[in-house]
Amino acid sequence: MEIEHTRIDSSNVDVKAGSLVNEHGMADWQAVSEEISQSSTAEIDPRTRDSRSGGVELAAFHDQSYEAATTPDPSQHLEQTTDRDSSSGLALQSLAPDVSLDIEDEATELDYVVNARAIAEISGYGTPKKGPIGALLYWYTVHQRKKVLAEEHAQAESRLSEADQKKRESLAALGRKAAELKIQDSSLKALIGKASLAQGELRGKERQKTHLSQEHRASLKPLEAKLKILDQDAEPLRVEEAKIKGEHGALMAQCRHIETKKKRFQIDLRNMDDLIGKRQEALLSPETPEEEKDKLFKEVGQFEGRRPGLIEEVEACDKALAKLAVPVSGLEAQLSDIQTKLAAKISVIQGVADEIKSISENFAKVEGAVAQAVQAESEKVENAWADVGQQIIHGKEVPQELAVLKKQAIASITNGKEARKKLALVARARDSYDRNTISAAKKVAIATLVVIAVLIALAIVFN
Repeated sequence: MEIEHTRIDSSNVDVKAGSLVNEHGMADWQAVSEEISQSSTAEIDPRTRDSRSGGVELAAFHDQSYEAATTPDPSQHLEQTTDRDSSSGLALQSLAPDVSLDIEDEATELDYVVNARAIAEISGYGTPKKGPIGALLYWYTVHQRKKVLAEEHAQAESRLSEADQKKRESLAALGRKAAELKIQDSSLKALIGKASLAQGELRGKERQKTHLSQEHRASLKPLEAKLKILDQDAEPLRVEEAKIKGEHGALMAQCRHIETKKKRFQIDLRNMDDLIGKRQEALLSPETPEEEKDKLFKEVGQFEGRRPGLIEEVEACDKALAKLAVPVSGLEAQLSDIQTKLAAKISVIQGVADEIKSISENFAKVEGAVAQAVQAESEKVENAWADVGQQIIHGKEVPQELAVLKKQAIASITNGKEARKKLALVARARDSYDRNTISAAKKVAIATLVVIAVLIALAIVFN
């Protein structure tokens, strides 16, 4: 295939950028399909140039092997003649083969004409105007549109993936139904045998996966039972530990309460000593009047009378703390002993738990490999049955029981082709911008920045 750069004559093409783009900035596929259908027979002349438009350069595929494709209604393939298969006794319905539905051909040829006008309108790049301003505006337009086209391309890829999956599923369903009806056809015998063999291999791998899972569960059962016994054996120690912690906590709360009272009494006692000391200094001072000394003397006596009570309170707190120290010490000893025993049991429990974890991790690796093998075999089976369905698509006659499934398969193939066309159209539209104009715009931008930098430098120098 030869890729050429084509200049579109605006007088003949009349490109209006964005006319096939909806209000959300996305391509209107219905309009594109109509545009391709209307102009698919038109041959692109790579020599065409429009001097008035500045010559918009588009990457167009100039290949005579591409022909205009019209998608027939799958129902039109069904003919009204009905025969009966002498070997199976099934009613047969004529369904003429369609070369355009060949899956292998579809994978290598898109079977449609890529119209340069449709590419230009989907891209939305428009025609660059003359001059540096026009080039810069065109560069900005291309930059903005490429974001939208990138999103459209991702959506088109997703739709194509879904269409290919549905196509394979519909062909595989057709193939399985043919095997179920036991159609006597020499062209299907080998393919059905291959698909049946692959189906048997898949069942074998699925049984292997189930067997491995059962073995894994069986290997874990004794360890899980042992873990349960160890856990039950450690439970009384946990209960006793919790009980002692509760009692110890209650005693420690009492100790903290007594300590708080003791600190308060000690503060009062220090404050009392400070007051007595200050008044004694005033009594000894010669400047203190006699009547004031009498008052201070009485206050000192009052403070001295309260001081013994505070000392007694502090001593009572010390006695209470000493009394609580004995049970607290005993509980701490019991708690230490229980925690030592419990730690030993927890160590054994953790060892069993680690063994279970190790076995489970190793099984997960093996199971993952087996699951991948099952998945690969499942895809192989699906493809094998799809090959049977593909062969039926090319057959001239099928039982009436297969007519509906064949029609659905043809529709899925057609949808896959349409999805592939849309993806190719967006991909080509995305890359159809005028590279010469973009290059010129970049040069203009660089030159502008250089001029601005020079002007700024001159302004700094002369200032």
